Amino acid sequence: MITILGKIQFVPHTLMRIVAAPSPERLRQPWEEAKNSMWKLRIQHRLLISILMVSPLLINLAGCGGGTTKKKQLSPAAQLAQAKKITAPDERSQALTAVALRYLKAADSGGARSALILAVQSADQIKKRDASKRAATYILLAGAWYQVEGNNKDECKDAYRDAEKSIDRIKNPVEKTEALLDLAELKDNIDKKSSAKEHLDDATEGVQKIEDPVERVRLLGKLARFYVTIGQDQDATTTIGVALQLADDEPDAGKKAALLIRIAGEQMGALDDRPQGIKTLAEARKLVDGLAENPNRKANLMIDIAQVYLDTDQKSKARDLLNAAEKICRGRSECKPAMKRIEKIRVKM
Repeated sequence: MITILGKIQFVPHTLMRIVAAPSPERLRQPWEEAKNSMWKLRIQHRLLISILMVSPLLINLAGCGGGTTKKKQLSPAAQLAQAKKITAPDERSQALTAVALRYLKAADSGGARSALILAVQSADQIKKRDASKRAATYILLAGAWYQVEGNNKDECKDAYRDAEKSIDRIKNPVEKTEALLDLAELKDNIDKKSSAKEHLDDATEGVQKIEDPVERVRLLGKLARFYVTIGQDQDATTTIGVALQLADDEPDAGKKAALLIRIAGEQMGALDDRPQGIKTLAEARKLVDGLAENPNRKANLMIDIAQVYLDTDQKSKARDLLNAAEKICRGRSECKPAMKRIEKIRVKM
């Protein structure tokens, strides 16, 4: 299927991977065990990242708050007690899912299952009108159930089917596309390739309906990262090309710079193409330097560039930009939020 994104023809390849099974029957069982182990390790790592991205408050739940003082990590039982106290059902369910993974890491499958049952009960309490929250929560649950019981058990199936139903009710094109990408990644992780391809195709079409160029470029970046994950590097490169075309079409210098900064991060991160990413950042920097009439906007964009440098292990360049942004901000009351951003990034360095 050929989809048109912007001005560029985008031809997604199939998600399906063909794995030739060994012909001798005696080799089949060890292969399946090894494959399942590989998938579970992969999804467990992604689940932990996804949960923290959806609910940053879970960092504190785990006993890993900010600051220079390192807190002792709470036991799974203590985390479970804290998670139960969370009022919002989506956040409570996500916290309980994180606790389940802690139990699983401690080789306590019974504790993991009990925590997930509570997480499902909390997810079921999310109002149906909050379709995006329901979808995100059930996607995390499906991944966690896969960790505990595999992809053919009722709990895993029920969770991703509930996610699918919730996605059907999402009306916001940005939220719907993001949820479809998350669901496609889940299905790929739990070895449901055909279904993953369907969700990916729907998400690819959904990107076209997004009018906000910032959100569109952000989701194109997420799409590119997924392509890299499944080994479709050419599709990832093409997707970033679509994002660059959108940036080129943006008439506002500040907005164009913001788009280029985000794209550069994907080029150096997802595509592992540092030369091209540096080139894109240089173009963004030229645009930023021309924003003399708006010092606050200029400083914040410089901070954004510094963050990309920091994320790609270029600390000296990040430090130089932060110093330049700080110089612009001095004595300007409107730049106080930017100054706080500078200090926050410096702490990470």
